[in-house]
Amino acid sequence: MKKSLGVLLAVIFVFGMAGASALAQETPALAPPSAANLLKASAAGQNKDDKADNKADDIFNVPREGSANDLEKYIKTMLQYRPKNIASQEEMMNFVERRIAAVGTAAELMLAKPDATMEQRILAHQMKMSTILYHAKGDAEKAVADLEKYAEKLTEEEKDAKNIARSMIVQAKIRMARDSEKPIEAFKKVLAEVKSLLEKNPIPEFAIFPFMLMQAAEEIDRDGKEKLDEFVVNEFKPILEKIDSPKIREMLAYMEGTVRFKNMGEGSVLELESVLLDGKTLNLKDLKDKVVLIDVWATWCPPCREELPILKKLYAKYHNYGFEIIGYSVDEDLDALKNFEANDPHPWYVASAVMTTEKGLVDFATHYGIPGYPTMILIGRDGKVISKEARPPELDTMLEKLFPEVK
Repeated sequence: MKKSLGVLLAVIFVFGMAGASALAQETPALAPPSAANLLKASAAGQNKDDKADNKADDIFNVPREGSANDLEKYIKTMLQYRPKNIASQEEMMNFVERRIAAVGTAAELMLAKPDATMEQRILAHQMKMSTILYHAKGDAEKAVADLEKYAEKLTEEEKDAKNIARSMIVQAKIRMARDSEKPIEAFKKVLAEVKSLLEKNPIPEFAIFPFMLMQAAEEIDRDGKEKLDEFVVNEFKPILEKIDSPKIREMLAYMEGTVRFKNMGEGSVLELESVLLDGKTLNLKDLKDKVVLIDVWATWCPPCREELPILKKLYAKYHNYGFEIIGYSVDEDLDALKNFEANDPHPWYVASAVMTTEKGLVDFATHYGIPGYPTMILIGRDGKVISKEARPPELDTMLEKLFPEVK
């Protein structure tokens, strides 16, 4: 996520990730949290038939004489519309330019309609602010300044639109901090602003900001010397804990876990108590004096499945000498996991995150902020971490050293 604020940003916000993916394989994370809700809007105009493509220009005809409802339908149609027969980057950009202009016009007209509902006005403001981002053309300072001017004109009744503006401004400032000559100093300044904003407005819509700051901290403080990620967690934890939202609690837990995983090094001691598929509880301490591989995986993860045959060979080779594996599945579909095991059973312990949390135990994957799947952590006979990157073929070498007696 190293792209600057610019064209892709507005495309993602206004038209969703699908539209942006046509422009680039990698996209920046600067779309407001509420953008996803727009993509769930009416799909009335999503290429229901090929006639629309035969008259592609018709899609840009804004219903200027229509009602607020007509304009809302038009905007939502444009949000869903996916052009066909785009043969080049230039054609795509031309389409995007025309679509943004059309949506901007429709938003202006809707704001002028006396029959527009507050929900419709919020949608119109959101579209207007998206065009501001687009026309900033990569100039984050200009985007912030223009958005702040726009937000000043919004009434107290339009507080939802103000919140959207604040979201976009904060995200742009985070990007500016990352790109500044003194990123750590700039980052802490933005963090202070966000903290003040959240303290005054402890609402779920703003709770995503600390997570975004966490991501920025990882980019700015790559070697971890400044411990910016821990700083973010410590600054925002008291605020986030006051927000009554399961999703926010889950996000905070993952943020704390991310710090734990980052600080996990050789010699660390982990806690793992999980529920196996047979209903029994397994504690890592139960495997004292064993070399244990914790494989955090999922049935829907191709690399996880691809490495199973390799793990089975290693397990068969070293198990009788004191090697164990705990396959900690993060599958949310418990039936899918059980069916997988029925068809291709693991010869080692298989634990379920779902069954573990249902029993009131701590989810290992969340607690340690597991960054991806599979993640394999190798534990020595002394119960301490040998490596948190123990996937094959490196795992083969590690086991050879741990079991020199095996030929």
